Amino acid sequence: MTWSFAQSGTKRVRLALLRLSKSAPRLLVDVAKEVNRNHAIAMRRRPIPYDTGRLDRSLATESSPDRLVTTTPTGVSIQSLVPYAKYQRHRIRPLNREELREIFITPIVLEVAELLAGRR
Repeated sequence: MTWSFAQSGTKRVRLALLRLSKSAPRLLVDVAKEVNRNHAIAMRRRPIPYDTGRLDRSLATESSPDRLVTTTPTGVSIQSLVPYAKYQRHRIRPLNREELREIFITPIVLEVAELLAGRR
């Protein structure tokens, strides 16, 4: 993630922006953990095809070996490494707009608010 700031305004604003720019790498790691947790919780509320349980665990368990959470400069990606997941995808109800906001946007907003409030 690329962060660039033009620091202007009051001293308090400048300090907040400086604190945010220095904490950005750590911020993304914290956000990724929360996104992973929220996604697993949301997937537990869905019926997932269950034969061996491998697909279910990869989608609904945060620490499954078949679950890959990747942080990139542009965001967070969650993948199931189960080879047949792509064939079962149509049988799993997709996340709606509100759930996506709760999973991906809310953790970012909360982390930035905590950081700017000086609690990080």
